[in-house]
Amino acid sequence: LSVLTVGTTSSGAVDNITEVVEVAREYPNMWIHIDAAYAGTALALPELRESSHLAAINAHADSFSTNAHKWGLIQLECSPLHVRDRGALTRALTVTPEFLRTKHGDAVDVLDLRNMQLSLGRRFRSLKLWFVLRSFGVKGLQDHLRHSIACAKLFENAMRDDENPFEFVAPPRWALVVFRLNPSCIKGQSSELDDLNRRFMDRLNARSAELMLTQTVLPEIGVCIRYVVGQPRLREHHVIKAFKIVKECAEETPHAHQ
Repeated sequence: LSVLTVGTTSSGAVDNITEVVEVAREYPNMWIHIDAAYAGTALALPELRESSHLAAINAHADSFSTNAHKWGLIQLECSPLHVRDRGALTRALTVTPEFLRTKHGDAVDVLDLRNMQLSLGRRFRSLKLWFVLRSFGVKGLQDHLRHSIACAKLFENAMRDDENPFEFVAPPRWALVVFRLNPSCIKGQSSELDDLNRRFMDRLNARSAELMLTQTVLPEIGVCIRYVVGQPRLREHHVIKAFKIVKECAEETPHAHQ
């Protein structure tokens, strides 16, 4: 099993799927799964498909999953799963005790959805996805995604001011901006910088009625902050206010040399 990622939740990182699948050709029995938990929805945008290796995914992936509740206008929880060979999944998961056998279920041309999961039953999560697609349509969903990306870009541009004590710890991608407070321009990870950003996050959490951000920890980077856009009603003035709050919290965070 090889699990490749398109858009990690922490930082939006993307594996080079095109290169990995070339290596995987040497192992014909290897199952290639694409974890697109955060960014899978963005594949609805033609301009993002090449950078997300969609051609390689379509050609080589055995399965693909995404969290529609992250960026797809759906509340928790909704995670579509696509499997190239449905039989491979059902053969591994089918459990049919006698009390579950039916004439229709035994028919080879009938799909019993319980055989595509670990549990025998679950909520009808796909209905809310159907309603969103019917309500917004492809264009409406694309407009939502592009609006989110534009708002994140506005936040990124505000943060790029040389006078701001912030550092981008990952390339801003899609509607996600990952940064940390780094007034001394320290490279890499340090306990001092981690402590500073934990205090910074405490300040941000104190303003959670106005702005909700989340923290993460990246290898060789340390503690950092995630700004992610997903709300369709977000407007430019909300983004500007968000950056204003972030900057105020940074100014209120005591530094080690103070």
